[in-house]
Amino acid sequence: MTVSLQKAAFTALALSMFAGTPAVQAQQASSNDRRVEIGALKCTVVPNSRRNYIVRSTAQVDCEFTPLKGEKERYVGVTGIQLGMDLSVRENDVLRFGVLTSRKLDTPRPANSLAGKYFGATATASITYGFGASALVGGTRKEVSFVPVSIETVRGLGVSAGLGYLYLEPAPKS
Repeated sequence: MTVSLQKAAFTALALSMFAGTPAVQAQQASSNDRRVEIGALKCTVVPNSRRNYIVRSTAQVDCEFTPLKGEKERYVGVTGIQLGMDLSVRENDVLRFGVLTSRKLDTPRPANSLAGKYFGATATASITYGFGASALVGGTRKEVSFVPVSIETVRGLGVSAGLGYLYLEPAPKS
């Protein structure tokens, strides 16, 4: 699947999931002062950074946000399970999120607008190769970003489920 096809698929998925929700309907009703933006966020777990503590896990991530319109943005952060169960040994984790954000029409999208804290449900299962899914909501300041769906590809063994998190900050300039 090409990158543009993946972006289109995530875009369609994000829009279809939220098109009927009251928040998006209210957004559409007042579209004269707000703009909804969509994109894709790909996060790769840094090798040897995953730590499992059975009821909690953590891993460092390198991420790239590709908005439907505009420049790509790079982020670094931490992801994992804050409270739940993580009985897995994994490597080569890659998380792909559809992203839905909103902002005021009269203001440009600020650089690194996805920096912030996101929380929600997450689950993963693998036997050699496996998949996971997450639904996270969060952001910073007065703006909220929805990271409605994450599809995770995993190589490893085990299961995990619980309250997931993703903390993002701008990547250092190289």
